[in-house]
Amino acid sequence: MIDASQYNSTTSDLGRVKDGTLSWIEDCLKEAQSRSITVLSVTHQNLLPHNPAFSELYTIENGQELTALYEKYQVNLNLSGHMHIQNIASNDSDVNNNLDDNTLYDCATGSLAVWPNLYALVELDSTKKVSYTTNSVDYGSDSHQFFYDNSYKKFYDVLGTLYLPDETKKGMAVYATMLNLDYFSDQLDAVKIEKYKQDLNYKLWQQKMPASFETMYIESMLKEEPKKC
Repeated sequence: MIDASQYNSTTSDLGRVKDGTLSWIEDCLKEAQSRSITVLSVTHQNLLPHNPAFSELYTIENGQELTALYEKYQVNLNLSGHMHIQNIASNDSDVNNNLDDNTLYDCATGSLAVWPNLYALVELDSTKKVSYTTNSVDYGSDSHQFFYDNSYKKFYDVLGTLYLPDETKKGMAVYATMLNLDYFSDQLDAVKIEKYKQDLNYKLWQQKMPASFETMYIESMLKEEPKKC
């Protein structure tokens, strides 16, 4: 369990592992290796980047140093959060969907406080193979509606200054909201991504709000290839 928070920093959201903590981690990993102990790592901030729109404030600042230690001592799984999005990142571009090789995975689990209210289930079998799945707590329709309403308001409000018919802005906000819901719930597959890319509202976001954070976020969701393991 690694605490990477910076309590005396104005950028406390940006995690950083202290040098002394890195030394302590290596000592623990050496002992674990000598005793054939399988190590699972947990951080609040993400160890690996998951999405360009979030990486700057959500990924551990010196995560490369921690990643190097995990690669050296064959730690394959880090559990993180912070983004409230269910997403799996890997230090290996050739993802083969197994957690028992030398690939390091950072599994960011969605938050119970944010629809679809996910928690992770991690299982370790007798061969020390790890499996990672997620389950959802059913809070009823209120949770989904609350998330939808808040997402819609954020997207719609940023369009307020555009000289466009209100119905057009509503359509753009609904499009971005539905994409955001699919992203948060890990429901984006190749078919859905292509459908979103062909949608007129996607082109409107690109044309009318090309330099906005919201358009960058939309682009990042549509460029991602979902990873499952």
